[in-house]
Amino acid sequence: MSSKIAIVIPAYKTDFLRNTLESIAVQDSRDFTVYIGDDASPADIYGIVRDFESRMDIVYRRFEKNMGRTDLVGHWKRCIDMSYEPWVFFFSDDDKMPSDAVSRILRTVEEYPQDRFFRFRLGLIDGSDCIVRTNPDFRSQYNMAEDILVEYLSGKISSAACEYVFHRSLVGDGTFVGFPLAWCSDVATWYKMSSMAGRTVNMTGDPVLWRNAANVNISSSSGLEDRKAEALALFIRWLERNYKGRKDRKLRRALEVFIKTNLRISFNGNYTEESLKNILSAYCSFSGFRALMLYIKFHRS
Repeated sequence: MSSKIAIVIPAYKTDFLRNTLESIAVQDSRDFTVYIGDDASPADIYGIVRDFESRMDIVYRRFEKNMGRTDLVGHWKRCIDMSYEPWVFFFSDDDKMPSDAVSRILRTVEEYPQDRFFRFRLGLIDGSDCIVRTNPDFRSQYNMAEDILVEYLSGKISSAACEYVFHRSLVGDGTFVGFPLAWCSDVATWYKMSSMAGRTVNMTGDPVLWRNAANVNISSSSGLEDRKAEALALFIRWLERNYKGRKDRKLRRALEVFIKTNLRISFNGNYTEESLKNILSAYCSFSGFRALMLYIKFHRS
């Protein structure tokens, strides 16, 4: 009998890969296949994968051309294309899932047969597997795409690829949104998928754990700030074209918080005047605010 769920892992680093695969190997349901796409890594990805081949169904493929440096979104897509199962659990090579993750997905599929986009609660762990924080418990069974986006942009929740499960029918040409360095690409992609699905079904229980280990799985932004600033501006302009209620006051405030957080923390204040003007110009086009007034406001804050 074929599996219902494809657990898809774009792989490049091995620092936490064994921990990730162990969290999958102990799932209390076996109705899944793991697909690992090796992005021409210099590390021995298969040396670790081989140790798990007898414990679960794994399909491994090494791609000879590295895409992550130039087209990370393209690598995501080619890894998903390795699979064929109706449901895709897009995971990472360093994150961890609770032992009942697969069974919870299957129960949700049965309970909500018309829905196509599900979400786990998300937790954040460091390099020692210590939980740093978790998103709040879900307040309702469903969320609209706009609700999740506003909560994320305003800093009320964290977001990562590993919290989402989607039906294959949502994957097509143009589904994955590409920006330079894939900065904001995941946010735009999950927003787009959730919008296409009509709503997001929340799965209660223990969180999926997203790893944030500085200088190991989270790369430094040093020297890349201008490229990320370019991506941020493109993301804002993409929202202008794709967000249905873009005049919503909550979204405008959330996006302003998101911009400030990127400039102060993600970019560590290292950006050019031209980059700042490009970002604020995009925001002003989105919100209808006057660019000069917003420029003064950001500099004073």
